[in-house]
Amino acid sequence: MTTLEITLIIIGVVFLIGSFMVNDKLSHKDLDKIADMSAEELKIITEKEVTAAKKDLSDALDEEITQKQDETKRSLEKEANSKIMAINEYSDTVLDSINKAHNEIMFLYSMLNDKHDELTRLSGDIDKASSRLRSSFEPLSADSAKRAEKPSVAVQKPAEPKSGTMQQDTKPDTKQMTGIDISGIIKTQPASAAPASKAGATATAGTAASVSVKASDAALGTPAGSSANADIINHTHEILKLYKSGKSNVEIAKLLSLGTGEVKLIIDLYKEGK
Repeated sequence: MTTLEITLIIIGVVFLIGSFMVNDKLSHKDLDKIADMSAEELKIITEKEVTAAKKDLSDALDEEITQKQDETKRSLEKEANSKIMAINEYSDTVLDSINKAHNEIMFLYSMLNDKHDELTRLSGDIDKASSRLRSSFEPLSADSAKRAEKPSVAVQKPAEPKSGTMQQDTKPDTKQMTGIDISGIIKTQPASAAPASKAGATATAGTAASVSVKASDAALGTPAGSSANADIINHTHEILKLYKSGKSNVEIAKLLSLGTGEVKLIIDLYKEGK
């Protein structure tokens, strides 16, 4: 049942009870007076009562509507508050996640800065170490360049004579210059000599400076021992091996740390002896 129906029932009950009370209170004189009233007067009285009932009904309906509106408003506010609280909790969770991610990013950024500083420091240390190495190797490089530029044996290739006899006469006496018959060594060098081992080449390159000095002393007439002769023989084999592999005189001189003139002399003697 709706509110309107309940209100109408209540009004009907009130009128019913009121009618009994009116009948009890009215006297016979009043009843006779009412009976004498015309139909128009009864209509006016009825309209007044209906208007009053409508007003009461309207007031009751307005009150009920206001009450329902208040209840609906309270329920909506309660629902809205619950939704707002849920949204606040979710926003707090999201903010916590964002703060956590921000802290992690800042930690990683700090680590990257530390690594950058460390790399910068290591780069500076490497630059300093390389500068010290360059400064320490500069005197050695200068000495090596001086030894490479200054030939151990200054020999000029003689002009080729027209006859074989004159060529044999003008061939330089290597035995007199170096104390060793290099031409004999070159002539006895086999055409298909086995290449020296890699370790022997390294050892020869390591002792090249001392051998070059000894060979220079021999070329200038300085008496040399048996160890100097053996070094010159070894250098002769190394020079011929590198020459057969296609190396130039300058490259051979750099590899063996010998003078260019000394290398050129041995190669020229090898060519003439072929």
